[in-house]
Amino acid sequence: MRRTILILASLVGSVQAQTVSWGKAAPLREIPDTIALRYPSVVISDDTTFVAGNHFPSDVDRVAARRRLVIARSPGGMLPIPNGAFDFAFPHLARDRRGLLHLVWAEFADSSGSLMAWMTPPATLWHSKYANGRWSSPKKIFTGRMTWSGDGRSMTTDSTGNVHIAFPALLPGGPFAVVYIRIDSSGPVAEQHLSPGAGYASITALTRDSLLIAYSTSDSLTPKGGSSIFVRVSSDGGRSWAPSTAIVRSDHRNGSAPLVERTLTGLDAFWVESSRSSDGRSVLRRFSTRTTTGPWTEIAPAYAIEGAPVRVVSAGVVCRSYAAIIETLNGSPNDASIRLVAVAVRNGRSSATRLFQDLDGAMAVGIGADRGQIRVIFAGIRHGELRAFPATATGRACQTM
Repeated sequence: MRRTILILASLVGSVQAQTVSWGKAAPLREIPDTIALRYPSVVISDDTTFVAGNHFPSDVDRVAARRRLVIARSPGGMLPIPNGAFDFAFPHLARDRRGLLHLVWAEFADSSGSLMAWMTPPATLWHSKYANGRWSSPKKIFTGRMTWSGDGRSMTTDSTGNVHIAFPALLPGGPFAVVYIRIDSSGPVAEQHLSPGAGYASITALTRDSLLIAYSTSDSLTPKGGSSIFVRVSSDGGRSWAPSTAIVRSDHRNGSAPLVERTLTGLDAFWVESSRSSDGRSVLRRFSTRTTTGPWTEIAPAYAIEGAPVRVVSAGVVCRSYAAIIETLNGSPNDASIRLVAVAVRNGRSSATRLFQDLDGAMAVGIGADRGQIRVIFAGIRHGELRAFPATATGRACQTM
């Protein structure tokens, strides 16, 4: 079965056209080329890139081991990892305005460290923060069967240093819910359960204390066989949540966590769903609104993706620019390849450019904006080495944010 990975960058300019230039492949030398990461998380802050991921040696199927975590800073080199007998499964990074680096990861009920353990659902969630050259003692923040993996955006931070986390889970007793966790900058942890449950969820920090959770689910008004995208908003830092509002109810299945980001004029939402045509391809959809309460309007035609997506590995949005790594199957066994495709959407039309191919391994994408430029770091494995593919985009929309 052939697996293809795409990176889609949807760049929408203001009145003046936005120009895009992609840099050449450049390795992150801070990570030894003997280490091939899986499920990487990438954070860009100013001129620094932080990468965390799980490391599996070639004999992982025969040797059980734990502490399979690698963290690096570029520039800066390898960082230590938190203390303790942990698997550090599917790590997620975030950096707050005070410069603290937050790490959240999952643990399994089976603590043997075997490959079979990694095939079971996560059972607990843990948090640690990095400051003054050391990690804090890991703290358990959730217990229950959850959807927590290397894709989507399950964690964010706000301007005061609080950490906000959202993910689907099966709660003790049976009900499905979107679990929201707030880790206060002073230490206390608060947990809320939002109904109905969801297949995918993501969280976005808006202005001041406002937060938004976007999730895919179905309700009584959702067309049969389809899915709906909803949002819930908190104006008080996650202490309370307004009722959900629908972005769209579709007769096709959602295939990724919906991502919502602030723009100069309101909010943009992006996700991938199965195609509305008979060719079997999936599409990238984009909606916009001027207020958190809607209405939402589809502002560009859905972009068709070649092949049937297996999953959206990771995605991000900033300055009205979208980047996602989408793993697809194209039917040819034992033929792995990775393609990077930039999709520019202007004046209601989409165009694509192939940027790079011939990679192997899991990937992540990080996006940052600084001094009027968008910087995209696409992290992937090539010949056992984690490489970063930097891109910059300049335009008035980003300069005035």
